[in-house]
Amino acid sequence: MRAFQQAGVYLPRNTRAQWDATTRVPLSQLQPGDLVFWSNNGQRSGIYHVAIYTGSGMRLHAPTPGKTVEEVPMWHVNIMPYGGRI
Repeated sequence: MRAFQQAGVYLPRNTRAQWDATTRVPLSQLQPGDLVFWSNNGQRSGIYHVAIYTGSGMRLHAPTPGKTVEEVPMWHVNIMPYGGRI
């Protein structure tokens, strides 16, 4: 949310609202800057984490409050089949 805010783009704070505010994009068509979501039940109601896709199978994510944001490989366990494009 803050990264997009710095670029002048409004994005809601929580993960489910971010899902609602974006356009669905198949994972195979992700572009840098798209959001990727993880869900414990494969549906919007179970979304618990979001990250920014950076390209080449990598993502930016904030692991927990107070931890440093880091670029790490994509994690495909519990990933939603679609990303979100602003």
